[in-house]
Amino acid sequence: MRFHNSLQFYRRKVGLKQQELADKIGIKRPYLSFMENGYRLPDVELLETIASCLGCTVGQIYPPNIQNLILEYDAENKKRLEDLKK
Repeated sequence: MRFHNSLQFYRRKVGLKQQELADKIGIKRPYLSFMENGYRLPDVELLETIASCLGCTVGQIYPPNIQNLILEYDAENKKRLEDLKK
């Protein structure tokens, strides 16, 4: 199961509407919709918040190989931001 399918599955499993989950995790509903439709991926912190709100683990909603890609992506972006601040 891909992340966007898992996200939607667990949100529905706990009985939350998109707006309710978006409010709980501190994002706008359209951004959550983009994630559920496979157009966006959350950063690691948001992923942990989502899992917590849905009562599951990160591993349950995100395949491990994808988790590694996100961690690498976050590290690259953090380095780019630090370089821009110089």
